[in-house]
Amino acid sequence: MDLNNILQQAQALKSKFEEKKQQFDQRIFTGKAGGGLVTVELKGSYKIETLNIDAQTLKDDPDLATDLIKAAFNNATE
Repeated sequence: MDLNNILQQAQALKSKFEEKKQQFDQRIFTGKAGGGLVTVELKGSYKIETLNIDAQTLKDDPDLATDLIKAAFNNATE
């Protein structure tokens, strides 16, 4: 193999990797916690698309709501 061929293969792999990364970054992952009291949808890039929190839980027990948000986020990343 010559150096030019190796460089072409490396560039092709880089392009394919970038394409797959873009596809993954656009995928939506869903996580739930508390039996659905909190639902989070996030992209593969870890950007939150939607966050739904049961209003009564948030009002009655903000600390629980915080824990459920964390759990839902972690669930989406698994």
